[in-house]
Amino acid sequence: MKKFMKILILQLLIMFFAIKVVNAADNPCRISLSTSKTTLKPGDEITINIYMSDITLQEGINNISAIFNYPEDVFDIVLDESDEAEEQIAIYSESLDSEGSIAMLYIGANDTTSTRSDWNALLYDEGTGEKGLLMYTSDRKKTSQNIAKITLKVKENAPKTSAKFELKTIAAYDANNNEQNVNNTSITFTIEGEEIIRTNSKTCK
Repeated sequence: MKKFMKILILQLLIMFFAIKVVNAADNPCRISLSTSKTTLKPGDEITINIYMSDITLQEGINNISAIFNYPEDVFDIVLDESDEAEEQIAIYSESLDSEGSIAMLYIGANDTTSTRSDWNALLYDEGTGEKGLLMYTSDRKKTSQNIAKITLKVKENAPKTSAKFELKTIAAYDANNNEQNVNNTSITFTIEGEEIIRTNSKTCK
């Protein structure tokens, strides 16, 4: 099973930023985001829960990919830097080109909360300006459940602003490894940072 998963994840990573030919079908599932609060201050950390529901694929789902967007002048990503995360990175980094990088956002086995899952979430940065999110588990899931958590930290110098965290170009994979599109999802935060006041200055002669 571990060898099969390695091959499957490598294939998904290779396809990740390729032009997508998505099967015309009803949404194979629904992906939604939730968090404990949406009004944040500089220095705050917030965990975003990713939840899968309304699954229509009879064989279930064990892989979901998405493009991962957030304002980098507002948030830093909190990575999982455990030994388990390093092992996952070592397994899948061989699929990268010289400019790409992999980081782990979530290792289900390391989650000690009541909403833990047995999924993992991998962040793939190809160096093109967009980041890919790949969520995967060892067996196909047919019931609604949490599949990942992403922790963000508001930068100390974050401005007063509205900041959107978004998953777009979401795809679930059927038993034949075909992509099926899933509706985009997002969550918006209010950042109570310092208000930047811009003034026009004139030079007197």
